[in-house]
Amino acid sequence: MEDLNVKIVHNPSIQKPSKEVLVKFVENQLYIIPHDLKALSHALSKARVLDEVE
Repeated sequence: MEDLNVKIVHNPSIQKPSKEVLVKFVENQLYIIPHDLKALSHALSKARVLDEVE
């Protein structure tokens, strides 16, 4: 990911997101991630064999 980030930061033709867009993205992630973790935890608790966990 670091190489990709460097390419994005140093490429003047790529439009950078505004602070407002970044704040909205972070707020959405703060909402989504805990729900994803709960769903994953629930799915793992239902796993019966190691293949399902992996």
